[in-house]
Amino acid sequence: TNQEERYKALKSLICWLEFGTFITGRQRDGTIPSNPMPSTARFLKEANIAKSPSDTRITNGPKMRRDIGAEGTVLGIKSTGGILTSFARDDLFRLGIKLGSKFEVSINFKTALVTFDRYPFVRTRDGEWFATTEPENELVMLGIRSHFLHQRPADKFGRARSNDSVIIRLAPIQSRDGSGLRSGVVKSQLAALGEKLSGKFRFSPVAAKIN
Repeated sequence: TNQEERYKALKSLICWLEFGTFITGRQRDGTIPSNPMPSTARFLKEANIAKSPSDTRITNGPKMRRDIGAEGTVLGIKSTGGILTSFARDDLFRLGIKLGSKFEVSINFKTALVTFDRYPFVRTRDGEWFATTEPENELVMLGIRSHFLHQRPADKFGRARSNDSVIIRLAPIQSRDGSGLRSGVVKSQLAALGEKLSGKFRFSPVAAKIN
């Protein structure tokens, strides 16, 4: 072994003795609950569009528009290529995303289907995207579950970097014919949503997908 390897071994041992873990490399007492970061996300509402001229469930009465997505930013890229975002854990809960839920993430005109998971990531298959919360501030981090990464996760999003815009939205509900589209209403809502984002991201069936 060389000097660098011995240094890392000793540093990990000290971290284990002091904090009880070396997996996250945290720099404070792991027995004290963390303080989640406040939300900075901009939530995106569904449009008030009736399904048909005779359908008044949306247009009449109180306009209760639910959240269908949120916009945030990339805070940084980990050494493994994992993407740290500005989304707080509660942002996912507000969208109805819980452990095992799937949702879509768009960065640099590329979109990936992501599973909300936590270590040891049993809800995510090898080679699939996952989202988890880092232990220090419970911010959402994106990665790929794989022992052998042929490409860094950040590179699959067009070499994502700090301050890039990040869009998360609920995954399409699979229809009986397997088309994966919710309905004509939601397609119209997503199209309107793309217009509001000044053309930077357009949610359409031709959006780039990450394999």
